Amino acid sequence: AQNSMWPTIDNGGKSFAMDANFQRWFLDAFKIETPKQGSKKKKAAQISTSVLENQRRQNITIPVKKIGLERTLIEKSINDMDPKITVPEKLRLIAQLFPRAAEAKKLQETIVQLQKKTFAEKYDQKSASQRNSAIEQLPVEEAYMCTVMSIPDIMTKVRLLTFMHDCADHIKENMRIL
Repeated sequence: AQNSMWPTIDNGGKSFAMDANFQRWFLDAFKIETPKQGSKKKKAAQISTSVLENQRRQNITIPVKKIGLERTLIEKSINDMDPKITVPEKLRLIAQLFPRAAEAKKLQETIVQLQKKTFAEKYDQKSASQRNSAIEQLPVEEAYMCTVMSIPDIMTKVRLLTFMHDCADHIKENMRIL
């Protein structure tokens, strides 16, 4: 009983070896850090950037990974109407990134809040770079949706690019037949 890590009953005292071993083996694994005094203020000042629900987020994550292009490249290729990058498979995936009306409204509100925060922090004037820095603060899925949402006449451009690809396929098929 002398070499045991457990205290003896007749002693009634604590075994400091037991306390140190108990803490090392068990308590350290479940250590909970207490927040610092200033962290409560920072949390209140933070803006919630998550707009999508979990299921919708998963539904957006899949096409984002399948597209395999950066947001800026998607925006540039659609704006430039580049048929080499925007192949029909990628256009269908990009169409899945279109936000619903409620999501678009929430995203716009979040971007405005982030721009105000960025403006207050940097004392800079509103600009495209400020909007981009606000978008970069969003989760990946929301950032892609904001990029797609910011492209002027995107629905028309996607339809036109799809039509261009369909026509090119029909022309190639007809040329092969001739």
